[in-house]
Amino acid sequence: MTRKWTFMVYMAGDNGRVFKDGMQLMHNLEGYGWGDIKEMSSVGSTDQVAIVAQYDTLDATHTPRLFIDGKTETGTPVEKVPPVNTGDPKNLTDFIVWGIQNYPAERYALVLWNHGTGWKEDDIYARYREAEKTVRRDNLSRGPVRKRMLKRTFFLPTAAQIMTVQDDEVRAICYDDTSMDFLDNQDLVRAFTAAEQQTGQRLSVLGMDACLMSMIEVAYQARECARYMVGSQEIEEGTGWPYALILRELVDAPDMSPLELSEFIVAKFGEYYLSRSRNGGGINTQSAINLQAMPQTFAQMKTLSERLAEVYESDLKTELAVTRAQRDTETFQDADYVDLRHWLQCLRDEYAGALEIGELANNLVEHLMPQASQSPIVANFRGMGRQNANGLSIYFPSRRYSPFYDKQAFTLSGWNKVIRRANRMKAPELRAVSGSTDTRAVPATQVIVCPICEGTTEVPANIAEIGETVATKGVRDLVEQIITLIQQALASPTVEANQWLDLPCSHCDHIFQYNVKTGETRR
Repeated sequence: MTRKWTFMVYMAGDNGRVFKDGMQLMHNLEGYGWGDIKEMSSVGSTDQVAIVAQYDTLDATHTPRLFIDGKTETGTPVEKVPPVNTGDPKNLTDFIVWGIQNYPAERYALVLWNHGTGWKEDDIYARYREAEKTVRRDNLSRGPVRKRMLKRTFFLPTAAQIMTVQDDEVRAICYDDTSMDFLDNQDLVRAFTAAEQQTGQRLSVLGMDACLMSMIEVAYQARECARYMVGSQEIEEGTGWPYALILRELVDAPDMSPLELSEFIVAKFGEYYLSRSRNGGGINTQSAINLQAMPQTFAQMKTLSERLAEVYESDLKTELAVTRAQRDTETFQDADYVDLRHWLQCLRDEYAGALEIGELANNLVEHLMPQASQSPIVANFRGMGRQNANGLSIYFPSRRYSPFYDKQAFTLSGWNKVIRRANRMKAPELRAVSGSTDTRAVPATQVIVCPICEGTTEVPANIAEIGETVATKGVRDLVEQIITLIQQALASPTVEANQWLDLPCSHCDHIFQYNVKTGETRR
């Protein structure tokens, strides 16, 4: 039987582990998860809509895959798998493939249920391990050291809320305390791509019942994985999505399109939190993004970003407009995230120069208007506490620029350069060092600058000049690779004088082109 819809929920509830020193990094989500499953069960599957879930919890001896038939409050277990690491993309792929193969449908929706942190990809578990290592190494008092090193990695005590950090100590989604693992945005793409290859089916709707995930960086990364993405710019309350309201709409109207389902999720989310709040929905937000529109949004952002980076240091009016816009724009619980459309409005209104900055910003403002032609934002709800939340956020820190950001696919737009200009930040440097203990740079014959992240790499003329390094084997390997490629190109009798080589950048993980004759670089 082929249904109209299969609605899959990947529930990463393995949280709340108390580590050996008594530290608990995240709140236990298990009760909230079963509450959401009860909501799903109050509706139940039909012959037109299948509702399935996989729920991994902290102390379970197995992970159940549930068919939400509506006959029991917690669904009917149809398969039991060993406790899974929800941070492993293979396990997400396995669940998607299982859902599609066992409950075939014309359209598929997948919801990722857990803590969420937007694009950020730093490893809170690694930070925890480093804190423990420091305690053991220096024989320090556990309490003060733990507080000092982990104070920014503490989750708020509600289910879907994340840590109120203002720097780079968090990661994306689907945290698993037992495995000390999680999914970053690249992991998500790998999981969705593998599932599509195995089934021939692409997701119609990708939902994120988690915090801070409605970001242009996330949407651009997932642009080829689903047709629509639904998520929040802000943190979510512990109750998360109102599954009973959403699924009742879907079951009653199974012929609805992916766009209509995405709009209904946003509408029912807003309806639910307006009814629970005396202050107009508080700071709750939810938006639906047309991922098929992301290439056009990216192209316009690239044009603006490149122009801003080009004129920023020479045009005072541009600098003033960017500075004032950054100051005035709507931010969220993670203050590094700002509303993209509101920032563009502020930039447009503040700019008083003769360059095309104001025009480029205004074009994007109009492009991002919900439900405008070709807009990526097809539905948006914002509580009174976030009146300038327009559906998509963007990373724009005022300090502590994350080294992980340069690895995001969205930085190909040049937005990372705008951040650096606005915050007077230098691009990263990579140097090959010689000697077993000497960390001084070897005189380099070339300094290669990555055109994407502006990171610099010093490259000696010969591999022998690199020397052994201290804790920098990765640096040595990368520089060896670059030198070998350049030497092979120069030595080849068939290579043209202006041969462009594809070289790797260790700062941002992107590949750029390098001209062996002129030393120029390009994307």
